[in-house]
Amino acid sequence: MKRVLVFLIGCAVVGAGVIGALIVVFSADPLAATDLPDHQANLENGKKIYTIGGCRSCHSPHGSGSDALPTGGLVTTPVGKFSAPNLTPDEATGIGGWSDVDFVNAVTRGVTPGGSHYFPVFPYASYQIARLADVLDLKAYLDSLPPTKADRADHQIPFFVAWARPLIGTWKALAGLDFKPYEPVSSKSDTWNTGHYLVRGFGHCGECHTPRTAFMALDTGRWLEGAPHPDPTCKGDVPAIDQLAALTKDTGEMKYPKVNTLTLALQHGEEWGFEGMADCEMGDVQTNLSNLPDGDVKAIAEYLMSPEL
Repeated sequence: MKRVLVFLIGCAVVGAGVIGALIVVFSADPLAATDLPDHQANLENGKKIYTIGGCRSCHSPHGSGSDALPTGGLVTTPVGKFSAPNLTPDEATGIGGWSDVDFVNAVTRGVTPGGSHYFPVFPYASYQIARLADVLDLKAYLDSLPPTKADRADHQIPFFVAWARPLIGTWKALAGLDFKPYEPVSSKSDTWNTGHYLVRGFGHCGECHTPRTAFMALDTGRWLEGAPHPDPTCKGDVPAIDQLAALTKDTGEMKYPKVNTLTLALQHGEEWGFEGMADCEMGDVQTNLSNLPDGDVKAIAEYLMSPEL
């Protein structure tokens, strides 16, 4: 019995040492202020990024109808509900005290101003490819909103999930995050590259439409092939959108025969008879897309209709 106890204690010590080493090795690696470019903020572009990123959808209480005051909502996931923070420039409860580099590190690296890791329910795994100029424009737009005092609610998650937070750096490594800005594909058109950037990055379409690996990272080898819905309250799976050019109805008629057809579907959804555009959270996504410039929606459609994504 004594030997068993000694063995168990030894295993615990070794396990604690391994966990401690992982925390140290994969600690946060934020950018410094000197890494940011000189940049003149473009509020119009910032609002566009805010829109394609769906910031209002997660950061406003559901049903609030707020378009300019994202003050914290709950995001439902298979492991519980996460509380989204206040994004207004209130200094006490929002991001009013954040520097530009604080914001850039949060969005593109998943690192808090205090140096800890954000849970990946914040889709920085997609935002990591964002151009720094776009992130800075987003920060400027958020800073232009009226400050609203709204304390953040507690996450509603199991204790073991909360305790695992220091190990998120290990998850980032296993997920293959490299934190490199988007590089255009030279063989593709400017429109295709714009669509690719918006879908992969701020649009974070892959977060729902791509299956995940055993480590809950996006399985990029099955990009946009459809996946179980991350919100267990939603029925069915998130559909595949990787073969939209070949997607057919039961009659054999192509559902989206042209890029312009998909563009109209993204802009007008079920109001124009395009089914499935309001299923569960897709309604918010389609609403956000409808508020984008026509050229950006068409770029997204051109990318999604491409035979090679």
